[in-house]
Amino acid sequence: MKYALAIIIASLVLVANADDIVKKNQMLKDNLEQRQKQATELQEQIQANNLQADVINEAAKRTIDDNPKPVEDTTTKILIMKFFEDNPIHLKRVEGDKPKQAMFEKWIELKPGATYEFNATIKAENVTGTKIKFGLMVPLNTGKTAWPDASVGDKTFEWSHATFTYKVPFTSKGTLLMCGIYAGKPDIVGETWFKNLTIHEIK
Repeated sequence: MKYALAIIIASLVLVANADDIVKKNQMLKDNLEQRQKQATELQEQIQANNLQADVINEAAKRTIDDNPKPVEDTTTKILIMKFFEDNPIHLKRVEGDKPKQAMFEKWIELKPGATYEFNATIKAENVTGTKIKFGLMVPLNTGKTAWPDASVGDKTFEWSHATFTYKVPFTSKGTLLMCGIYAGKPDIVGETWFKNLTIHEIK
């Protein structure tokens, strides 16, 4: 009798322990599933963050490409001549005037092979039949002549800046600076003023 009772009690204890183990296993399983779910959500968030970072990096790259860093200007300009700094020169031509042009002309000494920048402030009144001349005549020992100049308008305009750059060829025989109204025909007329004419050597 006592032996049978002991067996029953032992069986009940085993059943209780088995139920406890089953519950613990279920808790472990639930905990593992929760951790796996959290790990999956974390992985998805990492992927989303990486995608967003790629989009931001690509947008930043396009911005850099669209707005390149300006190239630093390392050139040096040395002033070698200036004219009409205090008082503008006035050049006027009326129909039938002789000589044919109203020009300021001056032979200037420039170094063959060197590059120069020419600047002037110019205004005009009723210049017709031609463009205002601001440039050079450069005879060459080849028998040819170079005529570099700035793009200057005609008719009437207020003070405007004009500029041009020229590299003196090694075949140059000299350089004549020319400013004003070059008249190849008798009906070319008008007035022009030049001031602050400068010549810089560019290195």
